[in-house]
Formats: sequence, structure tokens, C-alpha cells
Amino acid sequence: MRNLEVQVGKVKTTTNKKGHYTLPALPIGKHKMIIKRDGKVLRELEIEVKNGNLKFNVVFQSTGVGFIAGAQKMGEQMSSRHQTNTNSAPIQTQETENNGIVTYKDLPKGTKVGTGQGKMSILTDTGNVVSCNKADAYETEGANFPEGWESDTWRFPLNWSDCSQSIALGILYASEIGFFFPEYENSLNCYIESLQNVMHDESKGENAPYCNWEQKDGNHYNCSWFEGIEHTEALHTHK
Repeated sequence: MRNLEVQVGKVKTTTNKKGHYTLPALPIGKHKMIIKRDGKVLRELEIEVKNGNLKFNVVFQSTGVGFIAGAQKMGEQMSSRHQTNTNSAPIQTQETENNGIVTYKDLPKGTKVGTGQGKMSILTDTGNVVSCNKADAYETEGANFPEGWESDTWRFPLNWSDCSQSIALGILYASEIGFFFPEYENSLNCYIESLQNVMHDESKGENAPYCNWEQKDGNHYNCSWFEGIEHTEALHTHK
């Protein structure tokens, strides 16, 4: 990934547009390597220089298993917050369909909806705004959801939910051709969050770079409004 800050001891450098970096003249011995983006730690690891210069690559996996594991871990930590109501309430009626987006009746703040990695929490007293939209399709056949809300959250991140889309756009922005897509800069936050959770197996988790369950400028809470997605931040599915 480009524009990462890499530090070992007092030696610092920044990755170039191809994600490459060089740390010259590291002394022999064990060191802590810290990798940051915009001041946020993405990874800390121990390295050891035994003889001469150490060639050491830190791979930030952006596709395949790396993306899936990152998004899954992000989903686990997001669903662990807001324990006000641990029982998902039934949502039996589709409320509104607008341009292929289906929204639902308001649920009490703190209510959890969805299953598996795709659990979400209602963050607002009105408006049904969720911690992050991790549902894609509304499933009416073959699903067994005692909560009454038959969505494909159990497939997250292997669905095309807003959260999965945003991580994918963040990967694109962070790539070598990312300068062609400046409009996806906000989604870099989602990609970074998935990387943080792959690399730091923390049961509680730290605040995400963006979807941190707090209201932000523009009255936004989650990534659904980002360019390239442009959906409501309320609980919804896609037709």
C-alpha cells in the first residue's frame, strides 16, 4: 500500500506509489517495526537483523483470503459493541422501496439485527441508522432466521453489502492505480479497518477509522453514503 509510514527505532520512511520502501543501515539485533497510515497504527511486529541489511517485506493482502479475513474480523468487532438489546426484533414488513433500496420499520436503539459476521446494531432513536450496513439481499426462501428478518448477513463479507463494497473501493484507492479514483478516498477507511483487524486479534477492538458508532460531520454514522455507494445509512437491503 502506498503512503504508509514505516518506522524501526528512530529510522522512518514512507512507502512509494508501488508500496515499496527501504530502511537503510538498521543495526543488528531485534527491533519493533511500526506501520502507520495517517498516524493510525496498522501493524506492529518484531523483526530481527542478523547480518548486514535485512530485506523484509510486509505484505498487505488486499484480495482473496486477506480481504475475507479482514472483513470478517471487522464484522465480529462491530457486532460486539452496543449490547443494549441482544435479541433481534422481528421486522416483518418492508417499509419502502426506492431505486432498488428496501428500508424497514424503525427498531429501538441498541437492537441487534442480522446473523453471523453480519450482525448490526441500531444506533439512533429514530431513522434506523445502523453501525454498518452488512446486508445485501432480502431472502424470502430457504432462510431460517428466528428473528424474522431474512437477510443474507450470514454471508458477510461474501455478499455485496455496502460494507463489502466500501472495502473493495478502498482496496482500489490504495492500489497503484488509485490516483485515477480520488473519489473513493473515504473508502480507504474501511480497507484500513479490515487490515487493522486482521493484524490485531483483539477481542474488544479499537475504534474504527470511520464506522466507529459515533455521529460525524454531516450527521453521518457509517460508510453507506460514500461515493461509489451512495445509499441510505439506515438498515436496508438491495433488490
